[in-house]
Amino acid sequence: MCKTKDAQNITGLNLPALSVGDKATLAATTNGGLAVSYVSQSTSVCTIAGVEVTAIAAGTCTVAANQTGDITHLAATEVAVSGLVTPVCMATEFLDVVNNVCKAKATQTITGLTLPALS
Repeated sequence: MCKTKDAQNITGLNLPALSVGDKATLAATTNGGLAVSYVSQSTSVCTIAGVEVTAIAAGTCTVAANQTGDITHLAATEVAVSGLVTPVCMATEFLDVVNNVCKAKATQTITGLTLPALS
């Protein structure tokens, strides 16, 4: 008699807030205890190496987790998560959170100021 393969689910796939240049470790698991593999679905924004995601550009990073199964477990349904990668702004810039871009800070000039003479 053949035994039916056990179903498995992927849980715990989280993507922390990232800025360009940041790295994070992914730690999804399956109820079957098998290793999870990851792939970036937005390679122009983030890349994956093993269990580490690296933010390489501003935009939306989408990471998918997969598990192909084995002799006793069915493949798990793919799970994906997305997060916004923010740019790293220079000291002379601020982050426009609506458009997710750095913009130049406004400069101000003070005119008509007269300082008293020092004695």
